Amino acid sequence: MSDKESRPRNSEATKAAILDAARHAFAANSYDTVGLREIARAADVNVSLVIRYYGSKERLFAVCLGDAAFDALLRDVPRERLARVLTRLTVMAGRPGVLSAALTEEHGREAVDHEIDAAVLAACERVSRILMSSINSRAAMPLIRERLEADVLDHLVERIGGTHAREKARLALALMVGVALVHGVLDDGSPTSGAAHGDGKPPQLRLTEDLMRAIIEQLPGA
Repeated sequence: MSDKESRPRNSEATKAAILDAARHAFAANSYDTVGLREIARAADVNVSLVIRYYGSKERLFAVCLGDAAFDALLRDVPRERLARVLTRLTVMAGRPGVLSAALTEEHGREAVDHEIDAAVLAACERVSRILMSSINSRAAMPLIRERLEADVLDHLVERIGGTHAREKARLALALMVGVALVHGVLDDGSPTSGAAHGDGKPPQLRLTEDLMRAIIEQLPGA
């Protein structure tokens, strides 16, 4: 009897192990390159169980995307901190490196996010990485578009409010996706170029937050 067969596991534990393995796989690689067998190996189960509980890779990917409560995050963060939190999600969505480390070190969860549930923020950061890993996948695009519109864009429009709220929300989302893509490609773990500003932030981080705040608060209609 194999080790896998000798260790009984109830259905809920098995489903949780599969989902956790899928989260890690989709956060690290594009939807197109992740396979159910890879997820099954990571979860230490037979691939038939992945299919039994989740049906297909598409369904499993959709469940992973549904983890994040972006509505709760955007609802709970004070408006004056919205640009900072969106910047954090932007940096965390790219491949974690110097900028994300600097962000965490500078603020810390207690300092930055004391109004925000830590589990909610962690889930949003994880799903942001999953979204960015598959942003160029034609197969995953319908699911990504649905989630971005329903879970992020619509709630961001409501949170920004005022004139041209949807246009501002789309621009903020475009900034998030663009910056995260560049960070994911170019962040090699080396120290960031340029001296930190007087507030201690790396230049890229400070400029991203300034741009986000300008979109939300300073464009006409704010």
